[in-house]
Amino acid sequence: MENAIQSFKLAEQYADAETTSNELTTKIKTLLLENYEDELKLKTYSESSSLQIDFDVRQISKIYSELNEILGQKIQKSLEDAISFRKAIIASRH
Repeated sequence: MENAIQSFKLAEQYADAETTSNELTTKIKTLLLENYEDELKLKTYSESSSLQIDFDVRQISKIYSELNEILGQKIQKSLEDAISFRKAIIASRH
């Protein structure tokens, strides 16, 4: 009988150890994956920071000015359309 009790206690301890071991293995695998992902990010950041990009400030300034002018015209047109629409609604009510 005592042998059976002793075997039961050992089985309980083994189950607890197995559960703990499984939890730790899962945590280790998760940390390894996160570490690998971080290493890939670092490599990408390092590669992108070493890129030599040549650009012409005047060309960028020209494009920016053109976009501002076009955008300003579109906004002005939109405002004019909104005012005309509002006037048309007011006129139709009278």
